[in-house]
Amino acid sequence: MVSVITISSHVAHGAVGNRIIVPALEALGVSVTAIATVQLPWHPGLNVEFGKGTRIVPDDEAFNGLIDNLCEAPWLSHTDGIMSGYLGSPKQAAAVAKLVTALKKANPLALYLCDPVIGDHGGLYVPEATAHAIGEHLWPLADIVTPNVFEFGWMTRVTGSAFPDLIKAARGLLKRHIVITSVAPSKNKIGNMLISGGMAALISHDVFSPAPNGTGDLLAALFLGCLTRGDDAAIALQKATDAVISAVRLAIESADSSLAPERLRAILDKDTDAATYQRLD
Repeated sequence: MVSVITISSHVAHGAVGNRIIVPALEALGVSVTAIATVQLPWHPGLNVEFGKGTRIVPDDEAFNGLIDNLCEAPWLSHTDGIMSGYLGSPKQAAAVAKLVTALKKANPLALYLCDPVIGDHGGLYVPEATAHAIGEHLWPLADIVTPNVFEFGWMTRVTGSAFPDLIKAARGLLKRHIVITSVAPSKNKIGNMLISGGMAALISHDVFSPAPNGTGDLLAALFLGCLTRGDDAAIALQKATDAVISAVRLAIESADSSLAPERLRAILDKDTDAATYQRLD
């Protein structure tokens, strides 16, 4: 069985961070080891509706100790991938980097996906120190990165969102696969750009509004899961994007606008072709 480690936030209510990553991977038949970087009652975006949520961040020393435990785990050599998302403190980045390095030593074929969950819509929603720590310790180690347009620009210092500029900058990173999410080919379309080897492509779909939280987490998890199961990058991203679209449609139809992780198996069994694939080179 394919096995993946996932490092991200945990919410008691909702489907973001590990609360959507874990069921998404399990729906693919992937065995998951999950590590929480912060615990919240709900996504912070819901604070206006529910009230300010209490934020529980593991002590940095304790978090580092837990990572050290996992670095020595006997099953590390049988782990196929690792992904990191939202971090609760800047020092967590160096700890996660240790685990990535240990996994690569135990299994050189293992894939590391860094989803730099730092901001959107032109601004950071984590402390700048956390964003810098991800850029210093995690971004350089990644085989795969899945930033949104803002995060990609912040990490690469590329301004603007013109496709040729994004593709040129992505190829300069020398990563195995780069997925830039939330690119906008037109006013009513949004999509995910894939730069992989000498190939660049865009998988786009209609804009959904309002869209639920957690779509980036879900896409990154499904993309890594499909890759570790043997799909090539273009097929993996097509499957992941179609599944996210289906999940968003179900969320919009539901009373709580949740991504409904319990429905992911049915979503992944469908061949929806909801998104449009376009080569850009």
